[in-house]
Amino acid sequence: MQEASLRSVRRRPSARLRTKTGCFKCRERRKKCDELRPVCSGCSRNGLSCRWPGTQSTSTSPNSTRSRSPGSLVTTSSRCPSPENVLFDKWGVDALQSPRACKLFEYYRSAVQPHLIRSHAHPIYFSSGWFIHGALQHSVLMDALLACSAVHLSCFYPEYRLTAIEFYSQAVSTTREQLEKKRLKGTEDWLIMLLVLAYLVEIWFFDDLRSIKRHLEAASHILHSRQLSFQRQELIPDHSFERLIAESILYNTSAVAMLMPESCDISFSVVSTHLDLFSSPGNQSNRLCESPLLGVSPELYFLVVEVSRLGLQAPSERGLEAANKLAARFSTWRENFMLENNDGGNNNNNPDPKFILGIRLYIFAIELLLSKLTERRQSAYAQLLVVAATEIIGKMGSYVESALCMDYYVWPLLIIGSAAKGQEECVDVVRRKMEDVMRTAGSGGVKMVINLLGRVWDFEGEGDDGLEVLLRTGRQDILRPSMPS
Repeated sequence: MQEASLRSVRRRPSARLRTKTGCFKCRERRKKCDELRPVCSGCSRNGLSCRWPGTQSTSTSPNSTRSRSPGSLVTTSSRCPSPENVLFDKWGVDALQSPRACKLFEYYRSAVQPHLIRSHAHPIYFSSGWFIHGALQHSVLMDALLACSAVHLSCFYPEYRLTAIEFYSQAVSTTREQLEKKRLKGTEDWLIMLLVLAYLVEIWFFDDLRSIKRHLEAASHILHSRQLSFQRQELIPDHSFERLIAESILYNTSAVAMLMPESCDISFSVVSTHLDLFSSPGNQSNRLCESPLLGVSPELYFLVVEVSRLGLQAPSERGLEAANKLAARFSTWRENFMLENNDGGNNNNNPDPKFILGIRLYIFAIELLLSKLTERRQSAYAQLLVVAATEIIGKMGSYVESALCMDYYVWPLLIIGSAAKGQEECVDVVRRKMEDVMRTAGSGGVKMVINLLGRVWDFEGEGDDGLEVLLRTGRQDILRPSMPS
């Protein structure tokens, strides 16, 4: 019953009629306006400036609410207003008073925001500016956004690390205070955006694994609360924004899946429901390749998380049946993928064939892990898979697809690199690729993977099975010293 009600959100017909009593923007677009003030549903859904007779233009948030708190932000008609054009609401704090904050804000707009999503995502993800609008309305989100800028800059200028900690600590402190005073509903747009920025900052530092886990899990719980609010029509969803958040939770969970001592307890059913409800813009043929983060069917990233979880369990707990079920799911997904991309990566729907080559790295990595977990792994077969995978890496050249903190190929490179232990030429290929990744996304998580691979390659023990070293033998011994300072 709940699922049917949720799916009605997606089937809601869009307004097509001209209005004479609605906002100026709906009249201009000849659309029917539902006259929700201060921001109507049409303007909220499309990220437009909502203006009414006798009022200034009002900024939009991703999802408009039935009842808005006082003090809405007033801006110019720009989707991404600059600090000079912003009139802050009386409930907020002008976080951009200092030159330092203004510099970090502009750096976010020009250098950080483009890397929050894939380079070939649908244009709406580049133009909507949800995080910028939210930060200009909520000082706590602005603190998190500035922390994100500072942590990105710290890769090139280490002194910005303290700046990042300062802004991030302020954001955490303010949010904790509001939670303690029970001022939050738990469905706010700015709150889930804050969590996204929080786990990005934590992944960059990568010195508190529990915080990464908590923030990813909290984002998953809020996603569920938002679904219930959509069902009760307390929120009107912006499909593109909801898609971005759900993909971010799934992607970042998969990126760190092999690095966490405990698996993240995100609800796969909640994330999957969100992805089903809120598809990316565009026609059916290119909808997946233009998604904001994943680029292919979400099933691949669900498989990454689940096979990682299974691999990190003790052999006595793992169970051969669970491994075989995952292998069957993977086989089905792989067959569909290969049918759609049977020309070696030249998918006509995807603007960059090298991205598809990168997805094939995931295929080799999952196959290597599953062949070990299902106890069908033979040394000669594994070596052939590693050689084939390194050939793909060679075809990709210096291509890197960054998602701000963790490059897309860090997870498969960790698996392939570990399996390559003892194959020196293949190890060198993986090492050079990780150096390319490090230059583009030098986060703590990437540094940890590089250190972890080095320790797998150098590990001296029984046998020469790099995957066994990664998954079990000496894992605690190689994990602890690899944590970046």
